[in-house]
Amino acid sequence: MTDPNVVDIDRDQLEAHHKHLTGLVDRVGTARDAASTTLSSDAFGVFGSDLAAECIASQRQGADVLRVAFDATEVHQENVGAWRRDLGTNELDLVAMFRVIGEDVD
Repeated sequence: MTDPNVVDIDRDQLEAHHKHLTGLVDRVGTARDAASTTLSSDAFGVFGSDLAAECIASQRQGADVLRVAFDATEVHQENVGAWRRDLGTNELDLVAMFRVIGEDVD
């Protein structure tokens, strides 16, 4: 019977997830940077000033959402990276603890 309190972590899958998150951080960062470029109200012409105000307000809201998404994505990517490093360190510590004296370590 499998113990529900034990989690088997696949290091390869965790590494792959971390790489995907790194790419996602880059893409969301690019979107955030692009969204921070404000529209000029001149882009809508003389009669489009009301429309420009609405578009600029929507753009600011979108940029705010992208900033929050970027921050959350970056934190998650950093946490998974720390978990990945800790997993490797813990495994190496366990191997060292149980290694037989005189046994070669790969």
